[in-house]
Amino acid sequence: MDIDVYQQCPCHGDKKIKFCCGKDILSDLNQVLAKNKSGQSQAALDQLDRAMSKMGPKDCLLTIKTHILITAGEIELAKEANELFLKTNPQHSTGLHHRALILLAEGKMDESVEALQDAMDSIKGNEIPISLANAFRMVGLGLYSQGKLIAARAHLIYASALKGDQDPELQQILHETLSAPSTPMVLKQDFALGRAPADVEWESKFINVGRAMDRGQFRKALKFLGKIDESFPDQPLVVRASAIVNGYLGRISEMVSGFRRFSKLEATQKLQAVEAEAIAQLFDENPLSPTVAIERITFELSETEKVTEIALSSNRMSTSGTIDADPFEEGPPPRHAFVVLDRDRVSSVDELTLENVPSVISELLVYGKQTDRPARFECITAKDGRYDELKKLIDEDFGEFIVGEPKSTSIGESNAMSELLEWRWHLPEGVTRTQHGEMVKAHRETLILDQWTQLPFSVLGDKSPEEAAKDPALEVPLRALVLMLENATQGQFFNDQLGAKLQENLGLTDYETVDVAEDERVTSPIQQQYLDYKKLKDEQLMQIQADAMRIGNIRVLRQVVGEALDRPDFKGATRDMCYSMMAHFSDNDEESLEYIDKACEEATKAGRPIGLYLVQEFEFRLSRGMTDGLPDLLTTIQQGHLDDPDVEYQLVRVLDRFGIGPDRGPLRGGPGAPGAVPPPQPAAAPPAAASSGAIWTPDQSDTAPEPASGSDEAPGESKSGLYIPD
Repeated sequence: MDIDVYQQCPCHGDKKIKFCCGKDILSDLNQVLAKNKSGQSQAALDQLDRAMSKMGPKDCLLTIKTHILITAGEIELAKEANELFLKTNPQHSTGLHHRALILLAEGKMDESVEALQDAMDSIKGNEIPISLANAFRMVGLGLYSQGKLIAARAHLIYASALKGDQDPELQQILHETLSAPSTPMVLKQDFALGRAPADVEWESKFINVGRAMDRGQFRKALKFLGKIDESFPDQPLVVRASAIVNGYLGRISEMVSGFRRFSKLEATQKLQAVEAEAIAQLFDENPLSPTVAIERITFELSETEKVTEIALSSNRMSTSGTIDADPFEEGPPPRHAFVVLDRDRVSSVDELTLENVPSVISELLVYGKQTDRPARFECITAKDGRYDELKKLIDEDFGEFIVGEPKSTSIGESNAMSELLEWRWHLPEGVTRTQHGEMVKAHRETLILDQWTQLPFSVLGDKSPEEAAKDPALEVPLRALVLMLENATQGQFFNDQLGAKLQENLGLTDYETVDVAEDERVTSPIQQQYLDYKKLKDEQLMQIQADAMRIGNIRVLRQVVGEALDRPDFKGATRDMCYSMMAHFSDNDEESLEYIDKACEEATKAGRPIGLYLVQEFEFRLSRGMTDGLPDLLTTIQQGHLDDPDVEYQLVRVLDRFGIGPDRGPLRGGPGAPGAVPPPQPAAAPPAAASSGAIWTPDQSDTAPEPASGSDEAPGESKSGLYIPD
């Protein structure tokens, strides 16, 4: 529909077109908008240029031109148009938010955030232009890509508020910023500023902080907080709020300093202090533990055939399959790819022990001679003991074929803690999940209790946790390191039993229980772990359950569901659903199966179908390699429960997940029927193990997420596809 002279002008929302850029502009405006709406952006730009050649660079024409150019990715031209507009309108919110988007496109993230705040400060009146929602969204996504999660969520949440929560895609992005397994648990909150107590002198001043935040004026709110802090220093609420708002603005060093200041205030409770220090440690520019360089080492070869033969026959090397493209993007792909082990391969499962299991110390790629390059090895390894061990092995086994000295180039870096906690075993065929799970559990305890406690950490003054435990002044940063270790992988690497052992070894006492009033809501996922659940009302319990399911807070869900089962009249979830969830949370296989049995019993008592719980048991047994009785269980599901709600869909998903699929035949009918599903085969352990950052939680999709990039899935620590019925 065409616009008319009495509508608001595109450049000045407080003026009508007739009294702003004039009625003579109307025809050109309508043509420009029609062409741009139909996808003819270049035609729209041509129309704008013709209009400006006739009537000059009117503000509305420059505004629309800048918008179209930004959308088209023509940043230099957009910058020219925007600067021309701002020359006569230096405090115009549209021009300033366009500048923010231009700076964002140029990769100037900090300047983009400041320009967006300039735009918010320039707005007159109470209404915020809806066009700013897109600016907050784009800047928020840019901040997210840089790992500035607190700032990203603040901008995305404000964009959502401007749109009235009517943007499903934006809501999905917000959900993903919290539910992503890679997001540390301590950051899975909205970081609200809180409210000032009613009896303090600075209450009205803190209300002004809230008003500025409601208008998206984060920088102005920070100034208000600074004035309160000057007049009423060391108020925990104010100091923490200042740290948070610095985080909203992406000012990382100021945020880190603020959280550390809050953690050291005498009035700050210990758990809150530890949580604040943990956030500071996450964003601290200084590495927590010593860095380790990741090296690319190139060895020139006189020939490749003999080298390949030796590698294939070596007990210290194993082929890792075909690589279709050169990982360095420098030419043809390597002819062969191997992993180098720290000791001889173990050929038999019966001989495998934790002491003799080999670990991968390097990748080794063999390249043939190329037009401009000789034949060569390319190795990738950490520059620590593995680096020296690799060079020694290559010198001993391939020395006669090496030409000249190897060339070493640093291609990145890791840190000592990551290198300690991410290992890769090379296992013989036939290792069961049970056998491997026992090895992982024992190895994990050794790593945490014996080796992690000996690593030096910068936040401990380069002392190890064991040394720092003797210094009361280092208690908070030490506890923060332990807290991050407990919550980093949502329970996959670190369980509560191991945590209790670690705290006992370091002499750390338990935290006091967090008390909460009936009308109070605790949103911190860390503080939720230490609530007195017996004292909570059902409504509070249900809210915390929703929070925990949204972000996958397994430690909280265990407690919430356990408390729900202790309340016979709890309305938040059925008892069968609660037992099904407990089966997912348990660290013990037999206990998990007992919980599934109880889920079936409770569902039967209540007259509800049990098919989904049988599918849950079927998937659980498959994932653990418990194949005894699986054909009978599958028959029971196929013959008696395929008509239960959602069962057929979930069973298909499970069969596909375990590769029992595409030629599975008809689902209805037992395994013995013609064309029916074949009996499941025992599940063996995967070829390597590392800590995985992925875990499935009840509010996520039906299938488990993939393990974190670069990690190998480990039995007992593997991704879970267990389905929890609604």
